[in-house]
Amino acid sequence: MRTSGTFLRNVPEARSGCGGGPGFGLQAELFARAAALGFDDVGPRHGAVLAYLDEEGIRLADLARLAGRNKQTIAAILDELEQLGYVHRTADPADRRAKLIRPTERGRAIMRISDEIVADIEARHARRLAPGRTRPSSRPSIW
Repeated sequence: MRTSGTFLRNVPEARSGCGGGPGFGLQAELFARAAALGFDDVGPRHGAVLAYLDEEGIRLADLARLAGRNKQTIAAILDELEQLGYVHRTADPADRRAKLIRPTERGRAIMRISDEIVADIEARHARRLAPGRTRPSSRPSIW
């Protein structure tokens, strides 16, 4: 299972698409840098789904649970991301009634790019900390 690992998973205002909290500056930088690299069609609202994309596929109900959002909201975001070409829905081989959401090539590309951007942001912030004060990676809380 490979998830993006870089979206602002643990920052409530990132999951809700609201700004102004402690992760907002990091989130703003991440989206600005992603936009400069050609991903200017996604924003904080989409982070609720992009944070938990899994190359193997994930069900809508699981996305909703992980993102802390209701299924209707996640379904609407998925519709947008599907139209933008970031995800596609396929039948779940374990249960034909269910659909798996998988990243497209463009979805995998933003996952890779976000990993690189977050690593850069983390490295920059780690250099600012006093020696011996570096923390373990906060990658899950950045995108």
